[in-house]
Amino acid sequence: MTAERSLRLERLRANLDALAEASLRPWLLQGRDPSGGAYGHLDRAFRPVFDDVDRPRGPSGEVRGSKGLVQQARHLYAYSLYQERRPGWASCEAAAHAQYDHLLGVFGRSGRPFVHRV
Repeated sequence: MTAERSLRLERLRANLDALAEASLRPWLLQGRDPSGGAYGHLDRAFRPVFDDVDRPRGPSGEVRGSKGLVQQARHLYAYSLYQERRPGWASCEAAAHAQYDHLLGVFGRSGRPFVHRV
């Protein structure tokens, strides 16, 4: 590999690292619900959005703001993947652990697949 190509790849890596952090940072700062888990939808100002259950308005007709199992698992995946590929961001690691604990606490195992305890 030439020195020029190596330098270009290094710059690309740095740009991708910055983009990844900029994409995840708002979710870590404003996207985590103080009562546990993560909000299902943020608006462009990074504020949580909630729809009425009987009047969903998401792009696929879903209720925005849902904190269901799939939504919470997606947050866990994002935090964990970032931490695996770019270790050293302590707040991301803490968010991944907190999200995992939230999933186990809210969606417990009872001999069946994960179910929500009401």
